[in-house]
Amino acid sequence: MSNVPLPSPAPHTQGNERILRLDEVLSRTGLSRTMLYEKMKDGQFPKQILLGKRAVGWAGSLVDDWIRQCTKSSPAGSLDDGTGFPAPPRVSAASGGDGQY
Repeated sequence: MSNVPLPSPAPHTQGNERILRLDEVLSRTGLSRTMLYEKMKDGQFPKQILLGKRAVGWAGSLVDDWIRQCTKSSPAGSLDDGTGFPAPPRVSAASGGDGQY
């Protein structure tokens, strides 16, 4: 392993940075593995960090920032119910549902 100095943590992490492995990134974002790597390739998702010969991870703060950005950029008046998370879709009685979730 080389003696390359590690970068300082971003100011907003205050030294509590956490490296997330693939399963946790997929769980937090709701993306499929394929979509995650496509977004990385297109520059729409943070790049992975090489942890070893066959191990990668992502900076937790960057993943959290990406999630916040996605919720901010959702269309105005969309499914956001004020909690910061999309509300479940409503089913109308006219569409064959009983109007409940």
